[in-house]
Amino acid sequence: MRHSLYTILFLACWGCGEALIEPPENLIPEEQMSEILYDIAIVESINSSYPGVLKRNGIQVMPFIYEKYGIDSLQFTQSDLYYASRPVVYQKIYETVEARLIREKDSITKVIQGANDPEKEGEESPE
Repeated sequence: MRHSLYTILFLACWGCGEALIEPPENLIPEEQMSEILYDIAIVESINSSYPGVLKRNGIQVMPFIYEKYGIDSLQFTQSDLYYASRPVVYQKIYETVEARLIREKDSITKVIQGANDPEKEGEESPE
């Protein structure tokens, strides 16, 4: 019984370490994938906060992203699928995107708060 438990545990660990999907030939590097997902999040946020702005300006999210990064939909889809098959790597990519979004939000919040601070209006900036 104990021997079969070790065998099952070994096979489970071995199976989890095996790559389910081979990397595509034109795999987007992790850093660039993070940049792409960040831009998608920003553009989608604009689209949800200001409905119709992108459409009025002739901007379609994914064609914009493909052109900006010099990729196509197949390359993006294959790379996204590959990273999704590697949960630890995929999570790291999304954590990088999330951290960047939080930094940007905090930075913008500080600027807005500084602009709305009545105590700072009469102060001169040090030179």
